Amino acid sequence: MKRGLAVLILVSLLVLAFGCMSTKPPTKESVAKAIEDVDRYEFQGELRDSGSKMINNFTSYIRGGFYYSREEAYWEIEIHEEKAVRYINETILGDLLYYSYILKAGGRIVEDSQVTETLQEYFDSIKDNTNITSPEDLKWKILKGSDPMKNPLYFIKELLENSNITKIEKTNKGHLIEFTFKIQKRYSNFGNVLYITNKGNGKMLIKNNLPIEAEISAMRIAQTNENHSTIRKYDLRISFFYEYKRPEWVRRVTEK
Repeated sequence: MKRGLAVLILVSLLVLAFGCMSTKPPTKESVAKAIEDVDRYEFQGELRDSGSKMINNFTSYIRGGFYYSREEAYWEIEIHEEKAVRYINETILGDLLYYSYILKAGGRIVEDSQVTETLQEYFDSIKDNTNITSPEDLKWKILKGSDPMKNPLYFIKELLENSNITKIEKTNKGHLIEFTFKIQKRYSNFGNVLYITNKGNGKMLIKNNLPIEAEISAMRIAQTNENHSTIRKYDLRISFFYEYKRPEWVRRVTEK
């Protein structure tokens, strides 16, 4: 009887302990660590981009997924402009890259192309104009680079690491975080230097230290070394799912 009571008390304490752990407010550090530990995830959302007279306003519908231990990822992107729609499918499968592109305008296909190449071949084509040092370096820049359309989970991680959290609210779905951010970067490609500043605000639903949903409103300022600048505004809405299912078209790529 005493032994049974002791076991019951221990179980109750463990339940309470894990309950406290799960309801503890997330921090920038705990979310970043949880993201780094993710082995697979998928995402779906949309990005609305506007502002510069030199570039058409567009809305991108994005979907993709990553399986890091298999060095695999895929992307499905639809870019809707005023008079055209672009369809892009991409995948990386270890050392293999595949890219397909379709441009539709006026109700017809005006461009349709596909490329399959090795990581080494792609690296050889760009190595003289970037600071990427090897095919392996290129692979992990693709898989873990910060990009709102191509890798929104690591984009969110970078935003949080450069943010000020303004509000944390506990809800029945998790913790809702509101924050502001500013990121400045310098890029050098093909002999040109580009300075890019991203600043804005966002809110995000966090569960078990991982983003479930996020909304970002921001401004992107790009300035060259000749002091030419463009300003774009973008709004990102994204949902995350911590699972991975290889699409049928990716399977067909592996069979070619």
